[in-house]
Amino acid sequence: MNRLRTYPQAQRRQKNFLLAAISLFATMTTPMLSAEPRNPALAPELRVVGQGWNTDSNTVKRVLDSTTRAFWENLPHLQIGGPIIVHPRGGPITLLRRGPDGEIFIHLDTGDTYWSQYVFQMSHELCHVATLANNDSHADNWFEESVCEVASLYTLRKLSAVWHRNPPYPHWRDYAPRLAEYAHDRMLIRQIADDVTLADWVDDHRMQLQQNSPLRRDLFIAVANRLLPLFEQHPYHWASIQYLPTISDDDQTLERYFQIWYSNSSAQHRAFIRELVSLFGVTLEVY
Repeated sequence: MNRLRTYPQAQRRQKNFLLAAISLFATMTTPMLSAEPRNPALAPELRVVGQGWNTDSNTVKRVLDSTTRAFWENLPHLQIGGPIIVHPRGGPITLLRRGPDGEIFIHLDTGDTYWSQYVFQMSHELCHVATLANNDSHADNWFEESVCEVASLYTLRKLSAVWHRNPPYPHWRDYAPRLAEYAHDRMLIRQIADDVTLADWVDDHRMQLQQNSPLRRDLFIAVANRLLPLFEQHPYHWASIQYLPTISDDDQTLERYFQIWYSNSSAQHRAFIRELVSLFGVTLEVY
């Protein structure tokens, strides 16, 4: 993974033009994203623990708090029942087991001052927390993984705008474009040709997707690139991911998976879900 960190002054000057252009592009192509989180008090409580951060843990917490507020502002009514405990190593993964007081354990795989990587990994795992998933063995779990890739891209691009105006520390304002750059680099890893529909591409790669291999995250990125515009245009509907199916079913098809998601969801998200799944060539039974 390409790790981005703070640059010396000379290197920063050399990259200013490119990074400013990337940041401007991210801002122009995400018109529905507010510059500041609307409900910061409603974000989950974070506790940064463990050894191995290789930097000040208070600074790490400010970065992860900023990440959590930016993503969770679209989930103001979702209660997860406990704090999130974040470790620097052993992941990135969200553990299924909870602590005795409802704690949720997230393990990242980062450290030092790779702030873009902190944001990328943390927002991905927050997405898994938001799905309230308790089983990841079903064949179409690749869809949730793809959505959580979207969460990472979405949050990086959003925080690029947020940190430009209100960074965790004033002198970090110059770092804000690097968040958008990191997202841009991730998006370039795998893209679907413009003349290929997402539905056709998924049909051609279904077996590889269903293997859900961490070695083939490029497949999830390809799907995420097609879904990102929908979530950026309608961030309110991030709340719909809490209704994703969590029960393994050997006979489950992608169509049935989407139908269960639609049926489980609240009424205000159903039109969005229909629009999203139509990209996969799926027509839902509407009621």
